[in-house]
Order: sequence, then C-alpha cells, then structure tokens
Amino acid sequence: MNYFAAAVSSREDADYHYSYSKDTAEHTLEIAEEFIERMKEMLEKL
Repeated sequence: MNYFAAAVSSREDADYHYSYSKDTAEHTLEIAEEFIERMKEMLEKL
C-alpha cells in the first residue's frame, strides 16, 4: 500500500499545497496503472 499512500500524498499536495508538476502526475499515473494491473491479476485468481 505504499504506492497508494504516495498517490494520495501527491493528490493532497496538489489540492491543498498547490504543489504540482508533470513529473509527479506521470509518476502517480504509473502507480495507478500498476495498481490496476495487480488488481486484475488478483481477480483472475478468484
């Protein structure tokens, strides 16, 4: 869940601290894509 926490932190920084960059957005997108793939793999095993 470290990836999830990192994504939440990035979102909060953008929302509440006006801290945003293209690099951070791309990194957060990569985290989300990895998370989706892991969830799909888990669902296939059910």
